[in-house]
Amino acid sequence: MNVLQKQADNPIHGAIPMLKVDSVAQWVAKVEASGGTVVIPQMVCPCTQTYFAVMTGPLGNQMMFKEPKDHKVSS
Repeated sequence: MNVLQKQADNPIHGAIPMLKVDSVAQWVAKVEASGGTVVIPQMVCPCTQTYFAVMTGPLGNQMMFKEPKDHKVSS
């Protein structure tokens, strides 16, 4: 199962807020500096070819940071 896909059998479907940001790397650094941790490190989303990462904030809430589709990673 791909936990990043919105499908009926995905147990976390809709459970993780996704925040669109201009730079995933900058937001990962900000969350880590405030005491958060990386759950899934920055990588390229296979669907949109843009960067994303999943973090847990200092209060324990998970969130996904994702760059907009017009920020495609060049090969």
